Amino acid sequence: MARKRPKLDGRSALVRRDGVLALTFVNTGSRRSRRLRDYADLLAWSVEHGSLTAADANRLEQVAAERPQDAAAGFAAAEELHALLSTIMNGRADRKLPTSQAVRELNALSERTAPRRILVRSAGKLGWLWPDDRERDLYRPLWSVVLSATDLLTSDAFGTVRRCAGEGCDVLFLAIGQGRPRRWCSDRSCGSRARSRRHYQRVTKPQRKARVENRKRAREVSVPSRPERVDPAAEESREGPARMDSTTIGVDEC
Repeated sequence: MARKRPKLDGRSALVRRDGVLALTFVNTGSRRSRRLRDYADLLAWSVEHGSLTAADANRLEQVAAERPQDAAAGFAAAEELHALLSTIMNGRADRKLPTSQAVRELNALSERTAPRRILVRSAGKLGWLWPDDRERDLYRPLWSVVLSATDLLTSDAFGTVRRCAGEGCDVLFLAIGQGRPRRWCSDRSCGSRARSRRHYQRVTKPQRKARVENRKRAREVSVPSRPERVDPAAEESREGPARMDSTTIGVDEC
């Protein structure tokens, strides 16, 4: 009987289909992603971003129903990991390195939530082999996040962590690419809004101001000036007393 080949996790922990998994996890609760509220949300997020299969998530959901206290502990660990990675990644976006305390906390959290893994070869491929009880470990959704975070922290890419330059946006990403460094979480959202604001300040706003001034001048020209009203009494006082006309006033003839 042929020996069953071990199931390997050959997917890159650093870069997933939607970016870096650790940064995607940090961005939950940001402008572009809602915050995870419970263990069920954590499972759904893991399936959405490729760190768990739907079948694995269904099995873990059943285990969580059997062991609700352990599920609550797993979600509490996820919140702790989120807060720690947020501090580390936002600090790097501000050009700061993680403190020794933050590194110790991440190591402790990694030992508690992520099991030992070994590198093995199977079917001509190399990959990570996780423990056999992974299907019942309620910390399982955090394994790939921790792996992604440690891979990122020890890579040159860690120096490119940036925060979106969009107004009111706190999404983190890697500013890796050709040409200009990346500035926006999304060129279609924050980037588009920033370009629209610049265009308004540079072109649209002056044009609107000029139109307002033109309309104001046009109204001043189109309104006819009213003739000055003359007071007859004042006019008579300026010219002196009126002359008496002999033709209109009777005079006795001598």
